[in-house]
Amino acid sequence: MLQQRLVEIAPDDVPQQLAEVLRSFCASSPEVEKGYVCKVDETGLDGVNRERLLFCVKLVVPVAEPGDAADVCTSLTGRFSSRHPDLMRQVGFGTLADRAVQAWERYGVCLYSIDALG
Repeated sequence: MLQQRLVEIAPDDVPQQLAEVLRSFCASSPEVEKGYVCKVDETGLDGVNRERLLFCVKLVVPVAEPGDAADVCTSLTGRFSSRHPDLMRQVGFGTLADRAVQAWERYGVCLYSIDALG
């Protein structure tokens, strides 16, 4: 079973070019309220431990249950995958349930916030 644990990350740990691309994707997606990058300590099915970056977004619509906003999630995932296939393999793409946002705010780096646009 794949196991993941969030690891604290500093803003300088996110490559600037990566941050700009992810920020731009969020800004062009009206469904996205915030975009985060977090470092994850991951133990794969092979038992090997790795650290990698993950990209997740908080949606404008509330996501309390797994089925909430399923169409929006599918649409965003498809758009990200088609625009940035290499990044999809590198950092992935996920949408955060409301209950997960606090952990990503604590451990991750917020690259985009609709609030910051004023």
